[in-house]
Amino acid sequence: MPITRRDNERDVLAPHILYFWSHRWGLVGFALACALAAYGAMWVWPEEFETRAQLFVNPLRVVGAAASAETVAGLIKNDELLSKVREEYARRFGGKPPVFEKFKKQFSTKTDILQDTAMRREVSPVISLSVRAQGREQARFLLDAWTRLAVAEYGNFSVANVRQKYDAAAERRTALEAELRAAEQEQSRLAVQLAYKEKVLAETMDILAPSQIRHSALQERRIASTVDSGGNNFQVSVEPFVNVPSQRLGLLARLADRRMELALARTAGGDAATTAVARLEAEVAALSTVIADTEASVTALQAEVAALAEEHARAVRTVDSKRATLLEFNHFMDKVFTEVSMFIDPAATQGRTGSDISILSGAVTPEKRVWPKRTLVGGAAGVLAFLLGVIMLATRRYLQMARLRAGDADAVA
Repeated sequence: MPITRRDNERDVLAPHILYFWSHRWGLVGFALACALAAYGAMWVWPEEFETRAQLFVNPLRVVGAAASAETVAGLIKNDELLSKVREEYARRFGGKPPVFEKFKKQFSTKTDILQDTAMRREVSPVISLSVRAQGREQARFLLDAWTRLAVAEYGNFSVANVRQKYDAAAERRTALEAELRAAEQEQSRLAVQLAYKEKVLAETMDILAPSQIRHSALQERRIASTVDSGGNNFQVSVEPFVNVPSQRLGLLARLADRRMELALARTAGGDAATTAVARLEAEVAALSTVIADTEASVTALQAEVAALAEEHARAVRTVDSKRATLLEFNHFMDKVFTEVSMFIDPAATQGRTGSDISILSGAVTPEKRVWPKRTLVGGAAGVLAFLLGVIMLATRRYLQMARLRAGDADAVA
């Protein structure tokens, strides 16, 4: 069955499209005018240039953990450092220093994450720096000043911290060495006094009752105490042995002999026996008095020897403790010395290298501006103007159609 066209069918979009088409040159003209106006305005807009540099953060550390590149990136953007950059900028180019809040927005840093997992986060040791400024020389100067001051202020921040610890440890080691010398002197003094008192005690006890067994035990204990004293370089001569035969008879033996002779004399009769008894009684009384005094001296000497032995043992423990502490400090300082020796004076490297931060690539004078992008801005302005014109025409067309519909309704009524 053939299809026939009905002439009374209407195309709803045709009138609207025809309306827009009839105003096409107005839309295009409006868009071109806006594009040219924006393009022209960009010629009077101040030009901005951007330059970049890279810093390297040393990941190697002997003591403690290495500094993170993210930490350094935040550190070099602190207000104090950027204020110093602003001061140098004002001295170099003259004029009033720029507003700091706006000035610091010109500086930016970027770090790259190499690995980010639940177990490990690894950041690249390279930090990218960038500066945007109005003027080629201004941009390069700002970045040069920023990197140079960053290396000067924080190029050795980790090593400087270790150096402070090293200096504090060196002062403590000096104090420990002085304390150790004083403790060793005290130990030596007590050892000499103890040896002297032991010798006096031995001689006093020999007066009462010499004994080869007692002297042998005393000599062995004295040798042992000398060996245990920590190896100090001093010699103490102690000779507790009494080898002279006439001195082998002590007061106790003589008193026993005199008492035996007195008993025998009392059993004998006669004037001679009476005289001998009187003499022997006098000798026994004198020996008893001397023995009592000697025993009191021995008791006092024994107390002094015991006290000196206790002080000497305490001095030995003090010396051992000081030596152990000093040994720990020496081990720490030997370990830290390598880190301390890594300090690099930035002045010797023209401000490019520190032990913690180094400049990998410095700033160069930019040749191409980064803003304004005149063609891009003009094209964007033209597109936006065209869309705005379409919206305005559509609004106008809608209002016209609404008014016509309202008029038809009034006519029908």
